[in-house]
Amino acid sequence: MSQWLLNRLFNTKDQSKPRFAFQGTVNWMRALSRLVENGSFKNENIKDHYKSVKRRKPNPEADTLVFENMMLAFHNQASLVRLTEDSTHPYDVCRSAIISWYYSTYFTCSAMVAAASGSKQETHSLTARVWQSDIVDARLVMSPFSLSLSSLVQKIIDAEVSSYRGSNKHDLNTYAENDNEAWGAVVSYLKGTWDYEKWRVEERVRASREFKALGVDNFRTKVARDLRDEQLAKKRYFKH
Repeated sequence: MSQWLLNRLFNTKDQSKPRFAFQGTVNWMRALSRLVENGSFKNENIKDHYKSVKRRKPNPEADTLVFENMMLAFHNQASLVRLTEDSTHPYDVCRSAIISWYYSTYFTCSAMVAAASGSKQETHSLTARVWQSDIVDARLVMSPFSLSLSSLVQKIIDAEVSSYRGSNKHDLNTYAENDNEAWGAVVSYLKGTWDYEKWRVEERVRASREFKALGVDNFRTKVARDLRDEQLAKKRYFKH
């Protein structure tokens, strides 16, 4: 009886596995925290990374946008701190804490985009695309936040993920206890999100007239795979 709602949702449409989704998110956040705290983000390292970056011309409107987004980022960060300090039952607020963590990161990224190019985005997906072009591609962010994948096509992803991972076998099933495990978890999250984005594209392709005209229900045939891969090649996924 305790599982009736989950069973009803699963019978209606595809649902994420709640335990893995929560576990993976927490382990990913833990991994990022470890990699940030390992000394890579000391002031001298940050200064060295950005020493060749030139100041942009004064832009009061963009500067105001930077301040606005940073205020919102700090507000969410303060909310996260308060949830951590005051909660006697952490599980009751963990999802709200994750949302605060996400928006603190999101508004920080929006502030960086505004500082770099003065761009203002109205949607999260547009922010993500501009972050890739204005920040990641311009090498204005440090690892691990610079990790990205150039395509959703399987063979390209396999090569790029392999390059990031090397011999590291750690994934999101374990709680990172050192930098090596944290790196494996971050790469695993990148690969896992690619898998989700690929699924979204496949669902759109299945609903298209071109796919329905093939008279198939999967991508086992070459013509179906070509139709899918054409759409996958148009999408560019990244993680920050």
